[in-house]
Amino acid sequence: MKLWKLECVLVIAAIFLCVRWLTNSEENLEPFLVLISFIVLLVGVWRRKSSSLENKESIEGTELSSNFSARSEKYSVEVESSNLSKINDVFEDVVAGLNVGKYTKLQVDNFVERNSGKKIELRIRVSNIEPMFKSIDSKLILIFTVPQPLHSSSLPNFYSAIFDRKYEKDLSALSAGDIATISGELGFSNLVGDYSVSIENAQLISFKKA
Repeated sequence: MKLWKLECVLVIAAIFLCVRWLTNSEENLEPFLVLISFIVLLVGVWRRKSSSLENKESIEGTELSSNFSARSEKYSVEVESSNLSKINDVFEDVVAGLNVGKYTKLQVDNFVERNSGKKIELRIRVSNIEPMFKSIDSKLILIFTVPQPLHSSSLPNFYSAIFDRKYEKDLSALSAGDIATISGELGFSNLVGDYSVSIENAQLISFKKA
């Protein structure tokens, strides 16, 4: 029986005894009334103690749930960073292949010739989106960085992806800092003897708000 039900029964019994005592004062019902009052007091104390224990367990359960959620979120971020690294391995290899400090100019030229126009898919962090020129049919250029692994202290490098103007509506949903998956073709430009890589004929596959 729940404690509040027991209290109700005791109160009803006390009222019943009080009525009998008032109608027939010769009956010695005072000891029973004292006993019922004492039991009601004990039940009240026990109910408050039980309530405090339940609240403590609830608080501990909330803290445990919060800690578990925090660990789960951290694990999710770590896994996501790992996936980002894997899907971007090809692009990182391309960037590394343009290192004129490690390879000769001839090797880099041959590397660019072999890889120009190749299809690629990668995940990026959006930095900015703007038209290449002021004309209304100008293509759109998306400036991006490659998401860094957790606890990385290196400064990000900026790259560009060129989108046809017909994708303006899709790109307008992106904000700076969003993580997006795009596809396109590798393009290279030679500025002052150094090659830079970009993504041409790009398309937006999916994105996740920051």
